Amino acid sequence: AERLGHARYFELLRSYYDVFSDAVIDHGGQVYQYIGDEVVVSWTEDAGLRDGACIRCVLQMKQDLRRRAPEFEARFGVAPDFRAALQVGPVTTGEIGALKKEIVFTGDVLNQTARIRGQCAVQGFDVLVGGALARAVSPLQGVTLHALGDHLLRGKERRVELFGVEPAP
Repeated sequence: AERLGHARYFELLRSYYDVFSDAVIDHGGQVYQYIGDEVVVSWTEDAGLRDGACIRCVLQMKQDLRRRAPEFEARFGVAPDFRAALQVGPVTTGEIGALKKEIVFTGDVLNQTARIRGQCAVQGFDVLVGGALARAVSPLQGVTLHALGDHLLRGKERRVELFGVEPAP
């Protein structure tokens, strides 16, 4: 952002988010919100778990972004990449706000997913999933889930089992 300046960085973000549209549609997800350079995608539990749609979506997003890397390099001098985390759990959805109304999701799973994402670099994987999700979709044809053990995530009292995700060779 610093190198590009705010206007060019905004152009990059728009192009970056556009890359993900097909994957989200193909795998039945819905964009909940954009936060800086992050996009939060959600599914109903049934839709997200069906044939590992939520995991397949993220892998397609990464593949689509890699495929468009030369275009980003030519236009912006950088090929963006991302790290992602996925988990399954209950979410409460509702409208809040007096001056500005907004639909919000709340639930421990949102915080837990953010904490799992924070482990990507530490664990050496671009995509991590929590144990509850890994167990719900395993085995998943074409996807390798690497068991990484139980981890105490920042701000959490209970350990969470983590799995690294990669397309199967």
